[in-house]
Amino acid sequence: MRRRQNTSWPGREASRRLLQTMSESLRLLRRAELQMLSSACAKPSALELAVAQAVERERQRIARELHDTVGQQLCAMRLTMADAHKSRQAGLLHKRLALLESLIAAADVDLDRAVFSLHPPALGQQGLAEAVRQHVSHWSGLFGVPVDLLITGLEHHAPAPAVTAAAYRIVQECLTNIAKHARASRVGVALSVLRGQLQLSIEDDGAGFDMDAAPRGRLGLVGMGERVAALQGRFEVESAPGQGTTVLVTLPLHPRLHPRQAAGEEAEAAPLGD
Repeated sequence: MRRRQNTSWPGREASRRLLQTMSESLRLLRRAELQMLSSACAKPSALELAVAQAVERERQRIARELHDTVGQQLCAMRLTMADAHKSRQAGLLHKRLALLESLIAAADVDLDRAVFSLHPPALGQQGLAEAVRQHVSHWSGLFGVPVDLLITGLEHHAPAPAVTAAAYRIVQECLTNIAKHARASRVGVALSVLRGQLQLSIEDDGAGFDMDAAPRGRLGLVGMGERVAALQGRFEVESAPGQGTTVLVTLPLHPRLHPRQAAGEEAEAAPLGD
């Protein structure tokens, strides 16, 4: 059956936004790679190595998540459609169509989550405080988990772009971990400035994990720690089974960075666009 051009279907807008965001993100990655190649004669900085490793981990995460969610759902849709075509009983056909509708709705939600995860805010325009507020509000609505958010001191201080980008990405990664693994009923996020340092904490009342047995790389903790260390900061994780998890981060507002490091983080904090 030929689809009419004006026919809309669930997930179409989310699919369009996902493809647009991935295209823009890849464009930024290519630009960053060209910048790094142009300075290949110099020794790579710790931050450049950490960013390169983070990019590769993010590519693997996106591929794995799309395969495990949308890919599986599309496969189920195809099988359901094939089964519906063979059915001649109205009742059975109705059940197959209802199942197909639920699969499409689930795929639509997963695409929304993928877009939400991929699309960075315009940190350079909004500032860290507003970007975190928007992200926390959207995350809470998307996953149905209330968040106690406290932000103090940032109205009088503007962290360096590198610190702004790092703090936002850590909030994003921690909330993603909570949604995937914690089964939390409540989350707390605190962001403040004290004695020239940016202090960030993210805690949940969820399942927690054994610090000695958990696959730290899979939870993104290694990448977060590398990013913080490259900015001369401190990164700590506290967790135990059944007792939730707390991530504590301290970053200098204006760390001493190589000019190429600062330029790379400024590009990450800037809004997407041509």
